[in-house]
Amino acid sequence: MSQQESVGTLEKIGTSVDSLRIWMKKTWRIGMLMAKGAYIVGERRRLFVQLGEEVYKRIANGELKDPQLEPLVQQLERLTKKVELEEVLIRNIRFGNRAARMARPDTRTSKKAT
Repeated sequence: MSQQESVGTLEKIGTSVDSLRIWMKKTWRIGMLMAKGAYIVGERRRLFVQLGEEVYKRIANGELKDPQLEPLVQQLERLTKKVELEEVLIRNIRFGNRAARMARPDTRTSKKAT
């Protein structure tokens, strides 16, 4: 192997290492930017949810009037009632009539000794 060939080989290895280093640096930066972007998108989504809940409460209380949003509020109220009914049904299935009796203490009958 001549000196010229060994220098050419070393240059190829050095160039490959530099290319790999640059690629890894770019990959790392892209990953960091994507993670930061995901965090920002999550925070934005959380703030939109919070804003939506606040608007819903104000429309439901009558503090805010918006004809376009009122059907959505009514639909949310209907869905909330349905969810509450489903929760009661699930509770009744899980615990039987015991939960229903415990919820209504005035319906218990006392037996008199005869």
